Amino acid sequence: MRNAQESRMGYGGTKATYRSLGSLFSNLFLISLDKSESLQCALDSRGYTGEMPIYEPVEE
Repeated sequence: MRNAQESRMGYGGTKATYRSLGSLFSNLFLISLDKSESLQCALDSRGYTGEMPIYEPVEE
């Protein structure tokens, strides 16, 4: 996305730079939010309860 902004002169001046960086960071935030929601959905469908089961061998 940064390359596309540079090719459209998105970093030509101070105002354009702030606008382009704001757009870049907001898009990055929305993408990470979407991925985290899909990851949480996948964990929920597999019965994840928030604890990692760890195998502990029984000592005899």
